[in-house]
Amino acid sequence: MKKGLLCFYIAFTVSISSSAEWYRINGKYSSIEYTQGYKSTADSLLKIAELSIPRLAKMVKLPLAEVEKAPARIILTDAMDISNGYSLENTVVIYTISSMYLPMWTGNIHWYQQVLTHELAHYITFKKLRRNGNKFFGEVSNIDVPRWFYEGVAQYFSETWNTFRGDISLKNALLTGRLTIRSMYNLSDGRLLYASGHAFTRYLVTEYGDSSLIKLMDYKKKDWFYNFEEAFREIYGKSVEEIFPDFYRNLVIYYGDRLADYPIFEAGEILPDFGERVYQLIPLSTKDSTYLVSQQLSPNQQYLTAMIIEYKNKKKYIRKYISNHYNTDLIISPDKNLIAYGRYNMGTKNDQNSLNYRWFIYNRSNGETKEIAAGLKVKYGVFLNFNRLILINVADTITEFISFDINSEEITPFFRTKMQVGIPERSNDGGLIFSAQTASGQRDIFHLNNNKLQRLTRDSLDNRRPIQVNDTHIIFNRLLDNKPTLALYDLKGSTLQTLVNAQDDYWLHNYNREDREIVLASFDPLKKIRYTVIPLDTLLTMTISPQHTYPDNRYSHWTKKEPEAASVLSLPDTTMKSPTSEAVNLPQFSLINIMNAALPLYTKSDGWGIGAMTTWVEPLQRQLLSGMVAFFGTGLENSFIMLNSITRAYNSYFSLNYYHGPVIFPYYEHGEFVAKQDIGGFSWAKPINIWGSRRLSFSPTASYTYRNIKTKKDYTDIPSQFSYHGASAGIDLDYNLPTAFYPALAKRRFNLSMIYFNSFESKYKFSISEINMTIASDILSERLGIMATGSYLYQNGAFPLEYGVGIDSYYELDMPRDFTYTRTVRGVNRNIYGNKLLWTSGEVIYYLTQKSPMMLLFLPINNLTINGFYDYAKIENGNGEEVYSYGAQLSFGDGPLRLGAGYVESFYNGAKDDIQYYWRISLLIPKHIVF
Repeated sequence: MKKGLLCFYIAFTVSISSSAEWYRINGKYSSIEYTQGYKSTADSLLKIAELSIPRLAKMVKLPLAEVEKAPARIILTDAMDISNGYSLENTVVIYTISSMYLPMWTGNIHWYQQVLTHELAHYITFKKLRRNGNKFFGEVSNIDVPRWFYEGVAQYFSETWNTFRGDISLKNALLTGRLTIRSMYNLSDGRLLYASGHAFTRYLVTEYGDSSLIKLMDYKKKDWFYNFEEAFREIYGKSVEEIFPDFYRNLVIYYGDRLADYPIFEAGEILPDFGERVYQLIPLSTKDSTYLVSQQLSPNQQYLTAMIIEYKNKKKYIRKYISNHYNTDLIISPDKNLIAYGRYNMGTKNDQNSLNYRWFIYNRSNGETKEIAAGLKVKYGVFLNFNRLILINVADTITEFISFDINSEEITPFFRTKMQVGIPERSNDGGLIFSAQTASGQRDIFHLNNNKLQRLTRDSLDNRRPIQVNDTHIIFNRLLDNKPTLALYDLKGSTLQTLVNAQDDYWLHNYNREDREIVLASFDPLKKIRYTVIPLDTLLTMTISPQHTYPDNRYSHWTKKEPEAASVLSLPDTTMKSPTSEAVNLPQFSLINIMNAALPLYTKSDGWGIGAMTTWVEPLQRQLLSGMVAFFGTGLENSFIMLNSITRAYNSYFSLNYYHGPVIFPYYEHGEFVAKQDIGGFSWAKPINIWGSRRLSFSPTASYTYRNIKTKKDYTDIPSQFSYHGASAGIDLDYNLPTAFYPALAKRRFNLSMIYFNSFESKYKFSISEINMTIASDILSERLGIMATGSYLYQNGAFPLEYGVGIDSYYELDMPRDFTYTRTVRGVNRNIYGNKLLWTSGEVIYYLTQKSPMMLLFLPINNLTINGFYDYAKIENGNGEEVYSYGAQLSFGDGPLRLGAGYVESFYNGAKDDIQYYWRISLLIPKHIVF
């Protein structure tokens, strides 16, 4: 049976090659893997990589021979529309063909050059930090290298210091007192981590030179492991903690000197405060004091809510909820009647999670919402007039304008350009104005009308977000010295003028044509977005600029420092011959060794042995191999083996599992027994996002399992050895409203799973039917919620131990069982089995805190909750036994693992059974994926 399962799995994985549509082109230092249709993009990436890698290697003094031994493997995928990348070992993954990041996040460098060179800088850094231990222990060997160093070095070697990738976040944190040394280690604020790590790295090379970074990475090259803290202290003579105050003082003087001569500008009337995380605030009617608001209503909610809010007498009244299920900016028509928005459309593509958008239009006059398009990689657009919506699809080498006719509901191409286009606005002549990044990387303002494109600005500054306010003037953001200013373009005279260049950063948000007011957005000290309005006539007549300008002092040197090598930011325009593509079979099988570990073991019964574990993963997570073993000299029978393989193919998950070791939950009807077991299984699951919603998923599953049990002692009522095999099928339906508190506390949650197992063993003919349900919601407050969980299990036929359904006494361990089909009732230390089980558990949950300074050994006490609970079980076995308990529990944990302790009173058949304090470990693994 075991050999048969293995042969079947190997035959299946070999057949996957027929489903792969991947291709590869090769260079000297890199190769690009891509899917059909993206050859031109792959050629462009190969050119960037082949020119960048030698320069990056030269910067850190890495011999190119090291690169040629293991060239960079670059994977281009458009499945997830997130426009980013990551590096792991010698692999670089570049995500997406379309994203708002493309026109927004870089200065005068194209996004694909920036993201690829950034990730290639990681690739080069990984090679510099490799030590002998990496060959044996995998990538985990460098786990003590801090994230700020990886990101700071990558940004320094591949980017300049600019507004969006550093200055905004760092300046705001410094001026508001939020910049501490923890900022460089805090993953919860990723932008500040990148910005502070980048700035700190630049400070180091300004004070100590580029050679210090090279010495730091070269420290003890022949050691088994790289010790970052030891290397840092050796090279710089101080620890990171000791240098940070000097860096902090440098920033205070730099920003203080830089901003001292800038005037303070109060933009005007502050718009109503609707709370935190208001991402759009659009005035609808001054007469009614109504606004269109796009808001994340609380830190717990990980989704946006669109509302029409009336603000009167310093109070807000929600007049209409439009949607709490969208992921783009809201787009409003000229008459303010139609509101368009896009929603994530989740699914699978090329054996990966995929993401694009479905688009909807809400009609205020009749309150109806209709879907207008699906499967688009479009994040923003504009109403050209009352009847036409223009959606903007920004790809790597082209931008497509897509027209949707409100009346006919027809979608047609509107315009194409090779430039990357920013958020557009209507022009007064019925056309569009927008910023766009030219082939040279420069961002300028353009006007489009009647399919003719006119370039309005042509200077060295970064020009963004234009709004035409009358027939003569366009107001836009212009970046000066890493600061956004308010600028004016005169259409008649073709002249430019800076209107406001002040201490605070003001970004153009929208224009209220009804009242002729410009709406500006800025950040208050706590990073909350503040909206203000200024009359257009007032803005057009003012000029606010620094009174004096002085040459940069020494405290600004870190922003000007360039790596000591030819810059990767100015690659030559070299024409490379387009390489020949080759088909790639089984791209999943090129795996990265994440971790290896081994250590000696000793037990009194088995003597000396060795334990080992390994994990290998494919860069796009299309395959995972893991193994854990413990071998003892007394033979294989007394050893432990756990092997797991997960392959993603045909947009499904296939897994092969093998386990040899003790029965973990060795209870049955008459007590405890000692036994070893072998479990082998093959399973299939196909996750489906219903209607493309990330909130609603459905997964059919099927598996085949073989199980063999050998008891260690002689038992009168248990065979010394028995085995059975069979198949199971199941479905899982899950609705989960995404929140920051989950799984400790859900906003809205519904889960239904049904599983049927049937044994094919002639000696043990039985079946198990199982239904599980979970319902959860908050009540009254986001910190207060309820959760009800229930199961019904029915056994038909002869389980090897007569009964397999019931409750067991392992209530301290809340996780799927490996032997019988049981549940637990907290505080009930009994094993009760039968052929039917009805089990429920209800909890009232109060969420205490998301982060706390407390630790339990090495575990942080986060997501802390206090729960009041009631557990109940009824077992049909001829006696109709009932048990229940109630009590309180304090629990904490991150992700699926939670630890808890509590007080419980339990009852058996109506009589009090026990009172006790207990501890509990919960591992939240969906039951339908465990055999």
